Amino acid sequence: MDHANDEYEVVLRSRPGGPAILGAWSRPETADRRFMEWLGRYGTPGVVLTLTATVDGETYPVRRWTYDSGLQEFTAI
Repeated sequence: MDHANDEYEVVLRSRPGGPAILGAWSRPETADRRFMEWLGRYGTPGVVLTLTATVDGETYPVRRWTYDSGLQEFTAI
């Protein structure tokens, strides 16, 4: 199976629905590492951090973090 078009995106919002800073990578390891770096750097009350994977044209949630809910794992990458 060719995964050349797969994309892994990390989105950081200062509040739910607020403006976003995002990064997209073709390697899941890079996106996962960036998610954890951003969590360590920006993980404060109000922040919403998400990691999604787009594989074979379908987008899946992988991780989500909020101060109130902590880290939620949805799908392994």
